[in-house]
Amino acid sequence: MRLEALLYFYGRRLRTQPVQELLAGLGIAIGVALTFAVLVANSSVAGSAEQVARSVVGTADLQVAARGARGLDEQLLAGVRATPGVVHAAPLLEQRAVLRGPGGRSTPVNLVGIDREMAAFSGRLAGTFVAGGLLGVDGIVLPLASAQVLGIGRDHDAIVRDPARVDVEVAGRSVPTTVAATLGREAAGPLAEALVAIVPLERAQRMTGLEGRVSRVIVETAPGREEAVREHLESLADDRFDVTAADAESALLRQALGPGDQATSFFAAISALLGFLLAFNAMLLTSPERRRLIAELRMQGFRARQLVVLVLFQAGVLGLVSSAVGVLGGSVLARGVFDDSPDYLSPPFTLGTGTLVGPLPVIGALVAGMLACALASAPPLLDLRRGRAVDAALRSPGVPGNALTSRTRRRMLWTALGLTAVAGALLAFAPEIALLASGLLAIATVLLIPSTFAAVLTAAEWVVERAPGLGLVTVALFALRATTLRSLALAATGGVAVFGSVTIGGARDDLLRGIANYADDYVTTADLWIVNPADNQGTSEIRRPGIVERVAAVDGVREARPFQGSFLDAHGRRLWVIARPSEDPSLVPRSQLVDGDLEQTERRLRDGGWVVLSDQLAEQTGTGPGGRFALPTPSGGVSLRVAATTTNLGWAPGTVIVGRDDFARLWGSDAPTSVEVSLEPGADLLDTRAAVERAIGADSGLQVLTAAERIEIINASARQGLDRLDQIATLLLVAAVLAMAAAMSAAIWQRRVAIAALRIQSFTPRQLWALLLIESGVVLAAGCLTGAVLGLLGQVGADRYLRVATGFPVSAVPASWQTVEAFTIVVAAALAVVAIPGWFASRADPSLGLQE
Repeated sequence: MRLEALLYFYGRRLRTQPVQELLAGLGIAIGVALTFAVLVANSSVAGSAEQVARSVVGTADLQVAARGARGLDEQLLAGVRATPGVVHAAPLLEQRAVLRGPGGRSTPVNLVGIDREMAAFSGRLAGTFVAGGLLGVDGIVLPLASAQVLGIGRDHDAIVRDPARVDVEVAGRSVPTTVAATLGREAAGPLAEALVAIVPLERAQRMTGLEGRVSRVIVETAPGREEAVREHLESLADDRFDVTAADAESALLRQALGPGDQATSFFAAISALLGFLLAFNAMLLTSPERRRLIAELRMQGFRARQLVVLVLFQAGVLGLVSSAVGVLGGSVLARGVFDDSPDYLSPPFTLGTGTLVGPLPVIGALVAGMLACALASAPPLLDLRRGRAVDAALRSPGVPGNALTSRTRRRMLWTALGLTAVAGALLAFAPEIALLASGLLAIATVLLIPSTFAAVLTAAEWVVERAPGLGLVTVALFALRATTLRSLALAATGGVAVFGSVTIGGARDDLLRGIANYADDYVTTADLWIVNPADNQGTSEIRRPGIVERVAAVDGVREARPFQGSFLDAHGRRLWVIARPSEDPSLVPRSQLVDGDLEQTERRLRDGGWVVLSDQLAEQTGTGPGGRFALPTPSGGVSLRVAATTTNLGWAPGTVIVGRDDFARLWGSDAPTSVEVSLEPGADLLDTRAAVERAIGADSGLQVLTAAERIEIINASARQGLDRLDQIATLLLVAAVLAMAAAMSAAIWQRRVAIAALRIQSFTPRQLWALLLIESGVVLAAGCLTGAVLGLLGQVGADRYLRVATGFPVSAVPASWQTVEAFTIVVAAALAVVAIPGWFASRADPSLGLQE
């Protein structure tokens, strides 16, 4: 078929069915937008962080990195530079800090100290900072992202003429300074979008109390000498430091993001399925006209191959345009709704804030959208089957393209039951692919709806037979029987939306509940906590000598105990190491124990030489209670016995709990990372807190929090980390409600002739309006009920994945208010929107009924 003919027929379709074509395109665009936004947002976190890291290290290929917050001796730099094959080597100091600016605004940042040697690596950071002479300015230099959070950002690079004063709160110190310059993308490249603060190395050492210490040494090797240099540096490190690739942090970040990315990508696939159903439903509205066109063209001598080309051409054009709109909408969502970096990962990682859109996601989205549109357009091609009369569509009774035989319904039912059984087996025996089980349940939702719909109609008819006053319902049920396939498509759309919302929202609530249980166990060992700001894990050292003793001497304080913690790179993960005081009433969160005896475990931790691992870490390393675990520490590698396993305490890479005496010995530090404060019986909480704040000093920058306040901060951080799941669930419902309402409204408007015919039979507009609402309500209720029931099973699958495959703490409550809420929102909101066109259609001129 020639291009001119293809364009003519598509133009004719647009003229005759513009609303239905728009609805079909809307469905594809919604599915593409949601999926594209989630995938881009997921990849942007790691991608932007990699760009930031490359801006810092430039051409470096190796690094010698410290294993603890105290860093390594700067004198090591001479030995690194003397290594044969080392071209350049430069020190770098990194510490977690909080900046407090004008108006009380604050932001956590990675405080980075560099020296002139960094310029040798040709990174954007060093090139700007050194070549631009900024090493000599008095104050700190902020990338644009950090400056704008504080309300002092510019739209371009600038030396600040009227320097803003900020306080740098780091390591239990509050250091007043000024912002000397801000760096935009022109000067700093991707680094402009990172939450960091840059100062000369010596000033950073004084600010942090780490004179003569650095966090890592960046190394550039001569071509072909990397392995030899690595071996020499490992010998120099003597198992007290890590020798890794300069960009090793990127792999660690991707591992930390893995579970969340897998979960959100799965739910993006649910969004794509929803978009396909929306398009399929809209295509069904045009099915009668397209089937008649195909029949007429066959009678005129067009061959089946030409008709297939015609249908695929129209689907391709619609799919391409709709997918392009979806990509644009998805980009807006990724930069707006989904653009927040996960704050809970910011303490151990330097994150960027940019959104990266590469060519592959765009191409993939366009191809997927066109394919989905082609599948949604395919049903009329069934008339081209062999043995099918060429004018079958013209002789079909009722509305063509809407029949669904009982045999097909039974096949769909058995397939749905089979998929559900397979999903159950996966949940029981292969929890690591439990998300696949949830995907099978999503497909089963669609296949099960015809049987559910038939059951709902049968039940309604049974009620009507015993209640003579419900004659209007009888008419509605008859109309539903006559438009089965169209009704099923609408029901499936609502079902998938509710399934996705219940699965996503339920799993999110269960995870938040589990983290809340952990936070309660973790925090309630003390009445007050002294912590560095924005340090939920308690891993930043408080370098104020005698702070524990001063707090212990405050009236009303019964005991002050030093808590220690750190992040540690081991076994391909950035682990969270916890060392609670031996005097604590509990060293292991009781609610998070997976395997082991609690009393025996705590006794062993106090005695020393034992460790508690998160379950996934133990499984990865092939150990468990009674086994041994290799732990690289700042004083060298050690092998500790495993006393028990726990959940990951909400930290995806995994956790390690050791005795405080072991930690102090192996990390070579007595400095607390937070302080637990228990009060005397009867002491006033708020008065004692004020006294503790005076004791630690106003220049400390430290926070004194009650247990309740710290629990809320931890829970708020967890909620922020799971915001994307909540946003996806909400967008699923919104998209489904709007698209379903539009599709039902178009279908109602198409039925104006039949509705007018009922007016001739003495039906009043009020009765007809009620009739349309009853039909819509039955359709929505059948689909959403199926989605809600299977959504609960999907929630079990998501919980199973989170608990077993990732080790997160999950407190499952399958039948929660979330299920009822999702069901009610979809049904009520869609009916509310449909009521408007239904009201106008019910008042159609009775003369239209003479066309019936």
